[in-house]
Amino acid sequence: MFKKILEFIKILILKSRGYKAFDGYIPEKPPKKALMFGGVVDPKRKRIMEIIKERDGWKSFLSIFIDEQQRQKGLETMRCTTQGLIAMAQALFNLCVEYKLFSKSNIEWLRNPLKDNSYSYFDKNGKINFSERHIARLSFTSKNGNLDSKVLATAHHYGLVPESMCKWEDWMDSWNEYYTDITQAVINVGYEFKKRFPFFFKLIYVPEFEEALETTSPVGTYVYGGYVIRNGVVQYSDRMSNHKICLYDRSDLNDIQDSYKPFLKKFVKNYPFYAGQSMYTGKKYSYGYKITFLENIIIKKKMIKVIKQNNQAEYYAIDEEAGGKVMSNF
Repeated sequence: MFKKILEFIKILILKSRGYKAFDGYIPEKPPKKALMFGGVVDPKRKRIMEIIKERDGWKSFLSIFIDEQQRQKGLETMRCTTQGLIAMAQALFNLCVEYKLFSKSNIEWLRNPLKDNSYSYFDKNGKINFSERHIARLSFTSKNGNLDSKVLATAHHYGLVPESMCKWEDWMDSWNEYYTDITQAVINVGYEFKKRFPFFFKLIYVPEFEEALETTSPVGTYVYGGYVIRNGVVQYSDRMSNHKICLYDRSDLNDIQDSYKPFLKKFVKNYPFYAGQSMYTGKKYSYGYKITFLENIIIKKKMIKVIKQNNQAEYYAIDEEAGGKVMSNF
């Protein structure tokens, strides 16, 4: 209850500064614990760089949303924070599957996670299709939307499951029906996914976006949902963001995948991507997140150390080449 009261007060302050609740993203300053989702060295990075250069970007790896608009049948699910994350992850996993950067056994598990051919992480077009409802529900998305840091933490904890296993069913016409509880059987599949594909999120600022797109993954970032489109391009806005998108190219304009039709859009090159604002000074922050993997860890770095504090295990990335310096906790 206390957290809900704080969220309500925060939104009132933001509204006094021009923020309009719209699509589901609640602005926040760069979270102090953002690095808990990332900060590790990705052993696949070199190969991903080569592939992205060969394929001229991420576009061919996107899983195209078909029946997954976040507002359907008169119901606004406010799940853009989740859908932006899903778009990023799908593109990265499509690349890793196509180029066999995952083990054969893990790719086969994605095709048939329950070993009875009842569900698959692949859609009819052979692309990865993760469930939005799974993470949107477990992260307690509200009618005000959600903090992206909370959504990322939820995905990091619960993993991802197939869309076919936890989809928007035909009978789900109301908020309570859509956000009905997730079954333990579905949650268990997500836990198995997490064991097989340890992935993390790293906070990056706008000047780092292009490098991330060239070397690591698409970028989850934020825009103002009441945008103006001229000649097919979304125009600049200095309004505080209230909507999350997946940025997949910045070579000319900002190419993004959205949770509303048309799913692929272009934004002007100088779009600010305001993600949060200081509650005290009004200062705006522009940032986003990329995805990194923790798999086949580089031998020279002892990447994991467990430190128990208050009877809880915390995991740290340790850079032995830097004299044992703690890189980050996650």
